[in-house]
Amino acid sequence: MNIPLLDGCFVFDNSSLEKFQSCPYEYYLSQWQRRISTENRAGLNFGSACHHVLRYRYLNCDSKECFWPPHYEAITSILEQHFLENPEPPGDYRNLNLAIEWAAAYNNTYKIEPFEILKLKDGKPMIERSFMRPFCAIVWDNKPTPLIPLSKGSQEWINKNGGSAMWAERLKKQGYIPVFFTGRIDLAITDTTGDWILDHKSAYQFGSNFTADMMSSPQFIGYAWEFKQYYGHLPAGYIINAFRPRSPVKNAAYDTSLLWRTTGKDPDFIRLQKHISQQDLDEWEQNTFSLLEEVMYHYSRGTFGKHKKSCVGKYGKCQFYELCNEVAPEYRDAYLAGANFMDNTWSALNKPEQRKEPVT
Repeated sequence: MNIPLLDGCFVFDNSSLEKFQSCPYEYYLSQWQRRISTENRAGLNFGSACHHVLRYRYLNCDSKECFWPPHYEAITSILEQHFLENPEPPGDYRNLNLAIEWAAAYNNTYKIEPFEILKLKDGKPMIERSFMRPFCAIVWDNKPTPLIPLSKGSQEWINKNGGSAMWAERLKKQGYIPVFFTGRIDLAITDTTGDWILDHKSAYQFGSNFTADMMSSPQFIGYAWEFKQYYGHLPAGYIINAFRPRSPVKNAAYDTSLLWRTTGKDPDFIRLQKHISQQDLDEWEQNTFSLLEEVMYHYSRGTFGKHKKSCVGKYGKCQFYELCNEVAPEYRDAYLAGANFMDNTWSALNKPEQRKEPVT
């Protein structure tokens, strides 16, 4: 078992730690062995399509009205390309036509945004910005020992001496493994109440459980932590830009307005807002550090245990259900290398795809 390193550094993101908390063995297979199921997950696929459109919309229209007719061809082309490369499962309703109607409904719901998009230090808008931020270090002596947190002095040294790359090289020469936190922020915005992180979420259903999940998710606190590292001040909080694709109701084929509810008591487009404090960031940093210590503990023992209670969750079976429950241990390596799985190439550091040149 080898620890996965990127140019001598250990890299983690929020989704990998979520997998670790759900099941260390799933984390090991997907993040260390870098294998994932080839099964097409329609919800994730539809959400990815919507992300492409939202990237286009905010790059081209900023917070201003995105007039549908001039942009229709470009957005339709983005969606056609996505579903051509990533077709929905046969018979699933989350298809190209639903996505096109979603784009029209979204732009109609949010014609003019009540915010401005923040700028990066190079003057570009903060839209789908990937980051890789120093977090801590691993002391290495043939096996990992307790992690060393990033001190205030280390952060000052990074700011003064050429950034994180110099910090990493310095640590590697001293026998340490630098640890980086990575992620991708959908939008950073400002309005009359302050600066905010805005994250797009496609949801299977809304309700109190969804709201509670979003209000307690460490993902957005981690993004706020990065926001403060980059801009030098704490954001007011985060906003969840959520939309819910529903199975089409009767007569939707004849009246496309029935596909997406934009008004009423239960609309398919909602935004949830949460204020955060420095205490939230401190707690997130401590919790994340503890989780990384647990990861290294499993590695030092040479095994990542299975949380069998997580084999079946609210969205169905784990992607490795058959591997863990139906395949004999001596055949699992061969099964994992087989056609039911593929290489996990996703990374928050991958450059977001620009599916269509901006309209001028």
